[in-house]
Amino acid sequence: MPLLDTLKYDNLFAGDFDVITEEITIDVSQTIKRGDVLKKTAGKFGRPAAVLITADVVVIASEDITTDGATTVKSIGYKTGWFNQFAMRFGGASTADDNHDILAEKAIYLTKTQKQ
Repeated sequence: MPLLDTLKYDNLFAGDFDVITEEITIDVSQTIKRGDVLKKTAGKFGRPAAVLITADVVVIASEDITTDGATTVKSIGYKTGWFNQFAMRFGGASTADDNHDILAEKAIYLTKTQKQ
């Protein structure tokens, strides 16, 4: 029987920085994992195809979500915070290093934190 006071951390958060959230709409045909960088396109969020640019509106996914080809889903996105880059996925073949500066401009800070 599990202990009720035992928490399991997924290691996404990696620092002491205020987290601001926002209700978002996940676009159709998306497979999102908690910690994914999401980009806003035409009012809906999805995984970017490439490295982010300054003009992109981005959030970090708060939960795993899969949408089909016809349905969008409401969720919560993290607009700011300090995150473990090893618990995240970035657009296309891009990496944390590719996106580090753009995300920092948006108060989304990345650090390297190993799971303990």
